[in-house]
Amino acid sequence: MKNKILILTSVIFFLSCANEENNMNPFLQEYDTPFQIPPFEDIKIKHYKPAFELGMEENLLEIN
Repeated sequence: MKNKILILTSVIFFLSCANEENNMNPFLQEYDTPFQIPPFEDIKIKHYKPAFELGMEENLLEIN
């Protein structure tokens, strides 16, 4: 139970503290491209880590 609360709190904190960098991260936005493919020309190396971290946190919530 404590793990669920900790994970949920982390996700909420991460989403509520999204700074300008996260707002500019193509992985963390809806794609407005044809066929809903990622906008590859806008993706930079620095965008991967926040996207992976958020994805792993969301998956942990599903597992719990």
